[in-house]
Amino acid sequence: MSKHRSTLPNPVESDANLVSALEQIGTEVDYQPLRSSALARIMRETFHGSDAGGAWDWRMAYDLMQAAAVQMLLRGDGAAGDIAAAKLLASRLLTETRRSEQQIRLQQFSTPLPFAALVLRATAIRKGETVLEPSAGTGALAAFAARAGATLVLNEIDPFRQRLLRAVFGGEVTGHDGEHIDDLLQTPVLPDVVVMNPPFASSVDRSRDKHIAAKHLIAAAKRLAPGGRLVAIMPPGFTPERDAAHWSRACGLLTPRLALPMPGQVYRKLGTSVETQLMIFDKVQEGGEMIRANVRDLDEALAYVDAVASTRTEMRPVQQAAAIPNGRPTVPSSAPRKTAAAPIASSKPRANVVVPLASRALISRATTRPSRTSTRATVRSGSRSRVRRDIPPRSSRASPWPLWPRPCPQIRAVITCACPHG
Repeated sequence: MSKHRSTLPNPVESDANLVSALEQIGTEVDYQPLRSSALARIMRETFHGSDAGGAWDWRMAYDLMQAAAVQMLLRGDGAAGDIAAAKLLASRLLTETRRSEQQIRLQQFSTPLPFAALVLRATAIRKGETVLEPSAGTGALAAFAARAGATLVLNEIDPFRQRLLRAVFGGEVTGHDGEHIDDLLQTPVLPDVVVMNPPFASSVDRSRDKHIAAKHLIAAAKRLAPGGRLVAIMPPGFTPERDAAHWSRACGLLTPRLALPMPGQVYRKLGTSVETQLMIFDKVQEGGEMIRANVRDLDEALAYVDAVASTRTEMRPVQQAAAIPNGRPTVPSSAPRKTAAAPIASSKPRANVVVPLASRALISRATTRPSRTSTRATVRSGSRSRVRRDIPPRSSRASPWPLWPRPCPQIRAVITCACPHG
């Protein structure tokens, strides 16, 4: 198995080659299903050599194919979350049958286009919001976010994929380890939405780590703005029953809304049959109920996703924090807005409830507030859901200090000196 080439000899020439290859593959796919012989011909002509001679390899070819499809999505018309259109485009791509050492080590399995469209619908992105993709791959998730009118913050650790993302989207693409994205990302921006498909079983240092996806999610959750939404494609083992420690840490930052185990056939075109789960979290302090249901395909998952997407918290515009030496804000600059329909918080904290469901009967319950029954299993979601529940909405607070219960003496002294008395 050939080793993945992360860089090419001449960066300037290589960038021109990438653009040329993307255009040729896009033209081919636009008229007919792509054939392996056509893709190989384009690669030979673009990189002036064969795969046997080391000018390119099939991992590069597949990545270019995926990036070309993403570029076609960005230029296309129609709704951002159109799953039918995504299925049609995906059907014209090759089934990936070759893997590289790099792909296996970094768990580089791109998000299937129809699955990416479903993730977009789950985010309920509003035009102008900032979206972080901490492991952007070839850009499938980012493409649907861009079509919804989002401003993108992209990160991808693989150098070759970084260059593909720059060729397709333009702008900066950082190359940090997603496991530490909150610490390493220098921009002070707090994203309104995070979309992610992290590696499932292997970290950058080649070590096997079955909790690596959870670590990526927790790091991204730390960076997410208060009131924001995180939608992730996660391994089946990330549950309160099978990974209690990381689940508790995640739910100390986020409130889980939905978990849909997805069958392995979703990834068939990418040469694997890995099972996944689509998960939705909100960064809010209110308790809530998490819906869990088994689905047979993306079409069956759509009704669940749309029902939960409509519940996303309304947010005030996030004020970007001023840059500081380590690039991280010290105080959250926004908070979730309590809507008129929100329940009144009781004095006794309410733990998040996991609602196991096995049929489409969920839909009638997902569109309204579910009632409690004795058959539900209660899961503690971490300390965050048990604190600050007695704080009224900002409009009803008597204190003039919106971000702190009481300013420190130094701040009070400065304000007192600056303000006239009388």
